Amino acid sequence: MSIHNANAISDSFKPSDASVQSRWKQCLEAIKNEVSLQTLQTWFLPIIPVSYVDETLILRVPSRFFFEWIDTHYGQLLESKVRQVFGLRARIEFLIAPSRQDKEPLEEVEEEPEERLLAPAEGYSSEDCELDANCRLSNFFVSNDNELALKSAEYVANHTTKVKFNPLVIYGEVGTGKSHLLHAIGNHVQERRPRSRILYINSEKFLNEYVYALQHADINNFKKKLTSADVFLMDDIQFLSNKPKSQEGLLYILMELEKKRRQIVLTVNVPPANLVHFNPRLISFFQKGLIVDLIYPSVESRRKLIHFHLEQNGLELDPEIIDFLVENLTTDMHLLNAAMIRIIAQISLIGKPLDLDQAKFIVAQIYPQWQGLNGLGMRKKRIDIEHIQQVVADYFNLPVDVLIGTSRKREIQLARQIAIYLSREVTGESLIRIGYQFGNRNHTTILHSHKKIQKEIGRNPILKSTVLQLKSQILDT
Repeated sequence: MSIHNANAISDSFKPSDASVQSRWKQCLEAIKNEVSLQTLQTWFLPIIPVSYVDETLILRVPSRFFFEWIDTHYGQLLESKVRQVFGLRARIEFLIAPSRQDKEPLEEVEEEPEERLLAPAEGYSSEDCELDANCRLSNFFVSNDNELALKSAEYVANHTTKVKFNPLVIYGEVGTGKSHLLHAIGNHVQERRPRSRILYINSEKFLNEYVYALQHADINNFKKKLTSADVFLMDDIQFLSNKPKSQEGLLYILMELEKKRRQIVLTVNVPPANLVHFNPRLISFFQKGLIVDLIYPSVESRRKLIHFHLEQNGLELDPEIIDFLVENLTTDMHLLNAAMIRIIAQISLIGKPLDLDQAKFIVAQIYPQWQGLNGLGMRKKRIDIEHIQQVVADYFNLPVDVLIGTSRKREIQLARQIAIYLSREVTGESLIRIGYQFGNRNHTTILHSHKKIQKEIGRNPILKSTVLQLKSQILDT
């Protein structure tokens, strides 16, 4: 559960529809059986349901203190009853909105930046989202593995007024270069046609802003802003899975952009046909454009990429080190690029050749979860969340689908929380990505699970031993 400060716009809240009000009353009826009458009147009756959109129930509470007390003392109870009534995938977000008599602004609860769902302070900020200036078409490494994707990106970047491939859909797994190409297209258009309106947005931001617009009866303005783009770039659309309202909003925007013959470029981690819990009309829209894939680079391509970095900087590297990098950094271009940047910096700044042990140390420093196999001190296969889920499921004698499912049984919940904790610790993936892999849970649930296990292993030696044993098994397989 997360929180937003809404004091500045409290007067603009509109009552939720009758369906939400009715279901919220059902929640209160269920809660009444679990708490005293005084607790119900003090802590639950003051809560006002604002809206229910894309499986997110927005609840208004009178103060920050009120939120903290509810979250600490009744968070699990509230979440349980909401899911009983609204569905197992329902999640809760809180708005702090003072009463009309309150004069002093409320402070917003401070959370880690990655975990905050930010409501834009003034309208919508997607048009202000900066492109990564380091991502260029000219510095995207081309090989036989990705030549079509690069050529397609170059074509749409050079022909924004003569749209031919619309939408251009680029798909590939993490680390294959999807986001690089997306930013590179935007940068190229910006340089060639400075007056073009380029709009870059990722799916998480789209979802947040769409829900925000619905809450404040500003959906028309939201759609108008996005459909006014000359080039519309959207990253990681797979995170809209199981968000039907947001998918409907996106479909409307894409169709309006298409009518205006505006270029659309989208990235996704799987072929559009393989997207799950997606509107069929949206998938059909993706499929009528040009779909290109990016795959993990081959051995030859990885070797060429290393030489590409070296030639760009006028440096040389021992062939043994090149072989080491090629053989071990196999599943993520980000890893190889990051390692090369660090290696090049060390050679350039220190002015001395690099040996193999130093290369191992550099890569292990950047990615400690890769240490400890094959005699070279590196892991040949990147550890992914699916692997962690399988190891934990096997340890607790559970099917993986039960582990990541919705069961509230204590032993299954514990196994799930351990798997989430290890996913965060071992892979370093974001809470959003981990949540997506664990039944599309929201980031606050993932954060809660991680913190709970982190706290418990500090005071429970048996649990600590179990977690360490699982971590060792994950790293050794």
